[in-house]
Amino acid sequence: MKERQNNRSKKGNHAFIDNENVNVSVQRLWWKIDRSKLRERLKDDFDVEEAYLFMWYLPEYQKMYDFFESIWYKLIFKKMYQSDHIPNKWNIDTDLVLHAMINYSKYHQAVIVSWDGDFTSLVEHLQSKKKLRCVISPNKKRTSDFLQEATDGRFMFLDGFKKKLSYTANKEEKWKKQRKEDEPFWM
Repeated sequence: MKERQNNRSKKGNHAFIDNENVNVSVQRLWWKIDRSKLRERLKDDFDVEEAYLFMWYLPEYQKMYDFFESIWYKLIFKKMYQSDHIPNKWNIDTDLVLHAMINYSKYHQAVIVSWDGDFTSLVEHLQSKKKLRCVISPNKKRTSDFLQEATDGRFMFLDGFKKKLSYTANKEEKWKKQRKEDEPFWM
């Protein structure tokens, strides 16, 4: 029994990040999040070994994906469905829940980054098994009350770390010079 506890304590935490949720939320607050700073904070403040970034896939954003992988994110892609009759759809909720459960034995605790109430059942389960480190919501105004209640106080907001997680003007200018005019500014 003692060996098992020692092995468990050696496991790091994993973060499961709803990328689209983070993007939309911080942009509505008129700032851009620096993914490398976020990754550092997850590692330093929450002992996150693995950070899974759940997002859509479009070939024209390959440079962005390469950048995210270079700063130690594991990318989990959802295909984007497009048609004349149906708007773009890239709901990643089930993929995030599935990966949190597939990797359940590989992490000590989970950090969920989203404001979406659809993750309430996952959070309640993780909380009941002492596998929840915390939930980090990008935006106070849009956060689900159910999600907050499920965390038993293990909840925080990204907008409280705006100064520490925002792009700096110098870095932004550097990246603007390096990109082509037709590429999105995602740094």
